[in-house]
Amino acid sequence: MRSKLAEFIFKLAGERPADPKNLLLNYFEPKTGAWMPFAPESAGETKLDDLKNQDLPPIVKTIGIQRDIAMIKPWLENGDSFIVVGPEGCGKNLMIRN
Repeated sequence: MRSKLAEFIFKLAGERPADPKNLLLNYFEPKTGAWMPFAPESAGETKLDDLKNQDLPPIVKTIGIQRDIAMIKPWLENGDSFIVVGPEGCGKNLMIRN
């Protein structure tokens, strides 16, 4: 259903997504004025010391996490109110802090 809506909106706007096979994994990059696909990021090297801070453990930026952060980031930057809902321990606080 969401994919069909995204397809309709892209067609209505006359826009061409960067990844037409995964319409929900595209975002608009204002700096370049172009649609970009979310792509897996290298987790880099995690050291033992990185795991010692339980308040801010390392985060693996999967495509889903990147998409969620991209959605929430403008709200945080603008000081907008919002609610993040999910079961205990699913990473709500971790995502907002990162």
